[in-house]
Amino acid sequence: MIVVGRAHGRLERARQLGAHTTISTLDADPIARVRELTGGRGADIVLESAGSAATWQLALGLARPGATAVMFSGLPGGA
Repeated sequence: MIVVGRAHGRLERARQLGAHTTISTLDADPIARVRELTGGRGADIVLESAGSAATWQLALGLARPGATAVMFSGLPGGA
Protein backbone atom coordinates (compact mmCIF):
# COMPACT_ATOMS: atom_id res chain seq x y z
CA MET A 1 0.00 0.00 0.00
CA ILE A 2 1.25 3.46 -0.94
CA VAL A 3 -0.06 6.51 0.94
CA VAL A 4 0.34 10.05 -0.44
CA GLY A 5 -0.18 13.12 1.72
CA ARG A 6 1.19 16.37 3.06
CA ALA A 7 1.35 15.98 6.84
CA HIS A 8 4.39 14.02 7.95
CA GLY A 9 2.62 13.00 11.17
CA ARG A 10 -0.21 11.42 9.22
CA LEU A 11 2.23 9.69 6.91
CA GLU A 12 4.03 8.25 9.93
CA ARG A 13 0.68 7.00 11.24
CA ALA A 14 -0.01 5.41 7.85
CA ARG A 15 3.31 3.51 8.14
CA GLN A 16 2.33 2.34 11.63
CA LEU A 17 -0.97 1.07 10.19
CA GLY A 18 0.73 -0.91 7.44
CA ALA A 19 1.58 1.37 4.52
CA HIS A 20 4.60 -0.01 2.69
CA THR A 21 5.53 3.36 1.21
CA THR A 22 4.56 6.94 2.05
CA ILE A 23 5.09 9.91 -0.22
CA SER A 24 4.94 13.50 0.96
CA THR A 25 3.64 15.89 -1.66
CA LEU A 26 5.90 18.49 -0.06
CA ASP A 27 9.04 16.45 -0.75
CA ALA A 28 8.44 14.64 -4.05
CA ASP A 29 6.34 14.49 -7.20
CA PRO A 30 3.81 11.86 -6.10
CA ILE A 31 2.71 10.92 -9.62
CA ALA A 32 6.29 10.31 -10.76
CA ARG A 33 7.08 8.37 -7.58
CA VAL A 34 3.99 6.14 -7.86
CA ARG A 35 4.76 5.46 -11.52
CA GLU A 36 8.32 4.55 -10.53
CA LEU A 37 7.09 2.19 -7.79
CA THR A 38 4.57 0.50 -10.10
CA GLY A 39 6.79 0.04 -13.13
CA GLY A 40 5.08 2.89 -14.97
CA ARG A 41 1.54 1.54 -14.54
CA GLY A 42 0.07 3.69 -11.79
CA ALA A 43 -2.13 2.62 -8.90
CA ASP A 44 -4.82 -0.03 -9.29
CA ILE A 45 -7.04 1.57 -6.62
CA VAL A 46 -6.99 5.20 -5.48
CA LEU A 47 -8.89 6.47 -2.43
CA GLU A 48 -9.18 10.26 -2.09
CA SER A 49 -10.48 11.83 1.12
CA ALA A 50 -9.38 15.48 1.21
CA GLY A 51 -12.21 16.74 -0.96
CA SER A 52 -10.49 19.41 -3.02
CA ALA A 53 -10.30 19.73 -6.78
CA ALA A 54 -6.50 19.56 -6.58
CA THR A 55 -6.47 16.28 -4.65
CA TRP A 56 -9.08 14.73 -6.96
CA GLN A 57 -6.91 15.64 -9.96
CA LEU A 58 -3.89 14.20 -8.17
CA ALA A 59 -5.80 10.99 -7.42
CA LEU A 60 -6.70 10.59 -11.08
CA GLY A 61 -3.07 11.20 -12.03
CA LEU A 62 -1.96 8.44 -9.67
CA ALA A 63 -4.40 5.92 -11.14
CA ARG A 64 -3.57 3.57 -13.99
CA PRO A 65 -5.99 3.37 -16.94
CA GLY A 66 -8.99 1.31 -15.86
CA ALA A 67 -8.22 1.74 -12.15
CA THR A 68 -10.84 2.14 -9.46
CA ALA A 69 -10.93 5.68 -7.99
CA VAL A 70 -13.07 6.42 -4.93
CA MET A 71 -13.74 9.90 -3.58
CA PHE A 72 -15.06 9.77 -0.02
CA SER A 73 -15.71 13.45 0.55
CA GLY A 74 -18.01 14.38 -2.33
CA LEU A 75 -17.31 16.40 -5.41
CA PRO A 76 -15.15 19.52 -5.17
CA GLY A 77 -17.17 22.71 -4.98
CA GLY A 78 -20.29 20.88 -3.82
CA ALA A 79 -21.22 19.78 -7.35
